[in-house]
Amino acid sequence: MQPPHVLCVALLAFAAAGCGDGRSRAVSIARDVGLPKLRADLYTLVTSPTGHQHEIPQTVWPESVRRFRPLSVQLHAPGVLLVLHRAYPEQRGLLVLLDADDDPGAGGSGTGYEGLGDGLFWCREQVRSLCAAPSVPEAVQIVTRHQIKSYFGTNSVAGVPLVDPAVNWRSFTNWPNEFQFLGQTYQLRVDMWGGDYAVPLRSRSEIKPGMSFLAHYRIKGTSNRGILSPEAIWREDGALGHKGLNWKDAERDGSVFVHQFGPTGRFGSFSWIELETSLYRIQYYTPDGELVGDYAVPNRGPHSAGRYIWNGESVSAEEFNAMTSLFLGQQWREFRAQRGAPTDGNQPTHPSTNRTSSAAGFRR
Repeated sequence: MQPPHVLCVALLAFAAAGCGDGRSRAVSIARDVGLPKLRADLYTLVTSPTGHQHEIPQTVWPESVRRFRPLSVQLHAPGVLLVLHRAYPEQRGLLVLLDADDDPGAGGSGTGYEGLGDGLFWCREQVRSLCAAPSVPEAVQIVTRHQIKSYFGTNSVAGVPLVDPAVNWRSFTNWPNEFQFLGQTYQLRVDMWGGDYAVPLRSRSEIKPGMSFLAHYRIKGTSNRGILSPEAIWREDGALGHKGLNWKDAERDGSVFVHQFGPTGRFGSFSWIELETSLYRIQYYTPDGELVGDYAVPNRGPHSAGRYIWNGESVSAEEFNAMTSLFLGQQWREFRAQRGAPTDGNQPTHPSTNRTSSAAGFRR
């Protein structure tokens, strides 16, 4: 921890730089309020019942926060983001880490930080709603919303990764260290992702630029996944490669939804288990968002009783798997050609689990 007089000198120097995007004003207010006071107020706020929401209601903002006149106050692990400027699709503001010695990590796609000292960062973030992401076909968005409603019913989804519609879950910085659901506390875990293997990391601060990583949750203090299993994978270039949510309780056990993105970042496939029919479904889409493959088999039972359709025509399971491998392999070769890499050989695929080595298949 820096001595207070050193911090004041640093903040004054930064303010004198005259940044035109609100940083100088934010630094000046932080100096006037006092960082110990600001950090204590924010800690009290986020540990209160209303502070567990991603968008913290204005009615509970303390006076120290109101002085910044923020457009929004958001949980932004491992701290609180005071949004001071927003022009779609970007927002900027002051990130205050609750622990001055903590580190926000590398962030995800579309997020960047500039350190201001003593646990303060200037944050730039792309704001995009997960289900409204341009690359996700509208039909997939509709079914995904239906799945969430079917599984969650009247239970609150506030703060639940991949489900709360108020949060941009495509940005890893918005994934909380902990969240609560049905009385259980879920704790974040991160792994370096190698395609077919994972290496656990001690914390999100170990995620470095250019690293592919997996984010997932366990019940706090255990290795138990609990009812919910939200997870996502970010590739080396920061693009999202996979996101999915599994549900397991006495009545339901299966994928609420899984979205996979191809090597170019475009939407590739959608899988889910329908509560109404107990069918396990997989759909494959072209980079232009056209449905080419539709696979539906009993979640529990012989796959021979399933339905396999490719380009609108019924095919056998063997034909469907062969066409899927060719389809995904072609996408991978086109991606390698764009980068000037050799195009011989297909990217290994396993249609029965919807898995490639560039993104995880959801662990059913």
